[in-house]
Amino acid sequence: MKPTRHTAFALFAAAAGILAYLALAARTLALAPNLTGRVGDVVIFTLLAALSWRFSFSIFPKTSVSLDMAYLLTALLVLPTPATALVGAATAVLGSVMRSREEPTFAANAAVALINSAILIAMTTAGELTAQGLSLPATVTGGLTVRLLAALILLFIVMNAINLALMALSVGVRGESVSSYVRHYLYIFLVELAYTVPLATVMVVVHAAAGFGAFLMLGITTLFASVLLKNLNLAQEELRHSNEELIHRAQQLEALNSIGREIAASLDLDRVFETIHAQCARLVDTASFAIALYNKERAEVHYAYLVRDGQRREPRTDPLGRDAVSWVIKSGRPVQIRDLMAARQEQRIDLSDMDSGLRSVLAIPLVRLDSEVIGVLAVSSPRADAYTAFDHSTVGVGMPLSLATFDRSCPRTDRR
Repeated sequence: MKPTRHTAFALFAAAAGILAYLALAARTLALAPNLTGRVGDVVIFTLLAALSWRFSFSIFPKTSVSLDMAYLLTALLVLPTPATALVGAATAVLGSVMRSREEPTFAANAAVALINSAILIAMTTAGELTAQGLSLPATVTGGLTVRLLAALILLFIVMNAINLALMALSVGVRGESVSSYVRHYLYIFLVELAYTVPLATVMVVVHAAAGFGAFLMLGITTLFASVLLKNLNLAQEELRHSNEELIHRAQQLEALNSIGREIAASLDLDRVFETIHAQCARLVDTASFAIALYNKERAEVHYAYLVRDGQRREPRTDPLGRDAVSWVIKSGRPVQIRDLMAARQEQRIDLSDMDSGLRSVLAIPLVRLDSEVIGVLAVSSPRADAYTAFDHSTVGVGMPLSLATFDRSCPRTDRR
């Protein structure tokens, strides 16, 4: 998000949050008698809703859901006005605190907490007004009925309509695609409708038939299920990550074997470089690829193999300077730049000659068995954060050793 967008969103979140809290305070003061003896209920509903938000889980790919809406729907029918709005406000604050690690700064966390508070207060207030207008709390005493189910569906739709409108506005202020968000939200809406309304219906009926204690036991059990599903998601993610690492390692070995075979079969540098390039391209983004060889006597860097956007470029020779390749040669250490746009002010390396279309750079020293640096292998990408620790390992360990092995059979004058 651009700095101006950050500021606009922060101001919008602050204005929306402050107005929502002022309106809630006014309603609470006017309806304070309704809350007599119900503070404990508000606290319990807040804990259930906030913790369920904290332990959101995935049922389908790219879909994170939580059970907080089920608790809010239940609160609308079993708690007096404005208790549910207080639950919504407290849930927003507590939930934002528990998920504060998702934002980089205190200001960003404050903005998220304020906009979440504004949205949840607006949602629950709209739900309370709808329930009062339709005399929905009286429906609870009838047990499981079509009217109760229809009432909860109506409340779910009203609250989600408020949520969608305010979230779409927030997304627009942040400068993101509103249409993409709306499409994703409608998909989430259908998923949540399928489990939130039935769960809330059961909670309301249990509360009416067996009291608050029975509801609390059901609520804690449901929350525990959320925790288990969250942990299952984390375990699946770790397994997926491990599988990707195994596949990556297998690809590394295959690439190194291919390079080794080519080195053993040929003393043609260009052919070896082409093989190294082809194998690197299988493993990492090589929008820009270069093998630069160092002539120590002349203090020059000879770019023996250059490829940009799939096109082979003419070799060139530059004096040793302060660019990334020269820095790697001088220091003997690799350079990984995650985002060139953010690293232009890097003092130790001159990045002024880097192509403006590139964002990520990974440059690795090529060393002989005696640890002497003979050159650099560099890859670049137009994407920020294009290279991971696995990519660093791939390019930084196998490729240099293979090239260094080949170097032993080649006199230095061949690389000029």
